[in-house]
Amino acid sequence: MERKKYLTAFLLLFSFQTFLLAQSIQYSAFPQHLQLYPRDASDSATVPISGLVTTPGQDSILLTVYQNNLYWQRQAHKLIYSKGQAFFDFETRIPAETIEFKFEIALASKGITRTHTTADSIVCGDIYLVSGQSNAIPQGNAPYGYRNEYCRSFGKITIHASYDPADTLWGLATGMGWSPGNFGVGTWALDLMRIIKDDKGIPVAILNGAVNGSNIEFNQPNPLDSLDLSTTYGRLLYRAQKSNIAQHAKAFIWIQGENGKSILNYAANFDTLYRAWHINFPNLQTIYVFQIGMNQCGIKNKHILREIQRKFGDQYTDVEVLPCNGLPGFQGCHWWQPGYFKLAGWLYGILVQDFYGDSLDIDAFPPRIKKAVYTSLTRDEIALTFEDQQHIIWDSIHVLFRDTFFLRNYIYFDDSLTTVQKGYTSNDTLFLSLSSTSQAKHLTYLPDYSYKNLSYPYLGPFIKSLHGITALTFHDFPIDLPPEHESKGSNK
Repeated sequence: MERKKYLTAFLLLFSFQTFLLAQSIQYSAFPQHLQLYPRDASDSATVPISGLVTTPGQDSILLTVYQNNLYWQRQAHKLIYSKGQAFFDFETRIPAETIEFKFEIALASKGITRTHTTADSIVCGDIYLVSGQSNAIPQGNAPYGYRNEYCRSFGKITIHASYDPADTLWGLATGMGWSPGNFGVGTWALDLMRIIKDDKGIPVAILNGAVNGSNIEFNQPNPLDSLDLSTTYGRLLYRAQKSNIAQHAKAFIWIQGENGKSILNYAANFDTLYRAWHINFPNLQTIYVFQIGMNQCGIKNKHILREIQRKFGDQYTDVEVLPCNGLPGFQGCHWWQPGYFKLAGWLYGILVQDFYGDSLDIDAFPPRIKKAVYTSLTRDEIALTFEDQQHIIWDSIHVLFRDTFFLRNYIYFDDSLTTVQKGYTSNDTLFLSLSSTSQAKHLTYLPDYSYKNLSYPYLGPFIKSLHGITALTFHDFPIDLPPEHESKGSNK
C-alpha cells in the first residue's frame, strides 16, 4: 500500500513537471511541420527560432538540428532572466536541397535536459503562385496521384466558398483541382514541381488560388480590403501571408480568359491585377500569362482576347506570354493529363532559364510576331519576322480523322480576295506566297476556335519553334509596305 502511494506521488509530480515544461516557452518564431522556407540568393534560408522561457529555474536552452534524422548541429544559450522571463534567439541556415531538417528545442536545469518542442520535415526551396480559372487548377481526365515530400503547399483550395482563417497548415501538394481540399494545386502545377525537384534537386511550394469558371472580374481584389476572404484574391493572399511566403514568391502564373463579361475590359482588369500582385507580392520577378487556346466554352471572339493577351508581353517588361494551343489531348475546353504535362514542360523550359541558371535556349520560347512586310512592290509575298532570331517551323498540314487541314487556309486578311498559296521559312522569318497582288493591310493567324465549316475545335497545323512550341496567335497585325529603298528604285 505504501509503495502505491509513493508511485502515485511520483506520477503526479512527473505529470506536473511535464505540464510546467509544456507551458514554459512562448515562441515568437518556430517552424511548422512540413514548412518550406524560401531559397535566397545564396541557395539557402534562415530558420529563426525565438521566444521567452517563462518558467524560472532553467539554466539553458538547446537547439538540436537533424538532417534526414541524422544529427547535424547543436546550439546552446545560457538563460538570463529578467522579471521572470528569459529571452532566446536561434538562427540556422539550411541549404536548398532535397534534405529534410528536424528542429528540437530542449531545456536544461540542474543537469537534466528535457525535450520541449519538435518540428520535423523542414525544407528550403522555391515558391510560385498560381491563379485563374479551371485550366489553372485542373484534374484532367483523372486526378494526378503523384506526391512527394519535397513538393509542398499551404492551406486549402475552397473554390467558391469563403476561407476558414484556421486553415493554416503546411502539407504535401496534391493534384486535386476543381473541388475543395487540402494542399491542392492541380495537375500541371504538381508536375511542374516534380520536374523542378527531379531536375534541379530543389524543393518547391506552390499556392494555387484558381477558381473554376471564374472570369477576370471575379479574380479582382477588394479595393477596400485585399485580404477579404470572400474573394479568391483575398484567400490566396491570406494563405501567402500566413505561410510567410508573400514576400518571397518568385513568379506568378496566370491562366484565365475562357470565361468573361467583356473582352473590352480585359486589359484594364488585368492591369489592376498586375499592380495588385506587385504590391502584395513585392519580389515577383516574372508573371507568366498563358494565351488561351481554341476553347469552345465561355465567351465569343476569343481570337480578339488572345491578341490582348499576346500584347501583354510588349506592355509589361516582366510578363512572359506562353501558348495553350498545340497541347495534346484537347477536349474543347480542357485537356487530358498529357496536355497538362506538356504545359508544365513548356513552362519549365522558360522558367529554368529565368530562375535556375540554364543557358539561353531561344527555341524554348513560343514564336512571337515582330513584323509583317511585303517583300516587293508586286505585293504578292509577305515576310513575317519573329522575335529573338528564333528558328521558325511552318507545320503546313494536320490530319484529323479523315480530313486534311492546311495552315495556309487559316491565315486571314482584311482583304477578302487575298489567300496564301504556300509558306516557307528561313531562320526567324516565315514567307507567305500569295495567290495574287494584295491590298491587305492587316493579317490574322488562326480562327476564333474552330475549323472552317466545322464546329470541331482547331487542333492544328501551327507555326512552331524548333522545339515544337506553338506560336502566339495574332489578330489584325499590320502589314508594312515594301522597304523604302525598293520604292525609290522602282521610280527610276
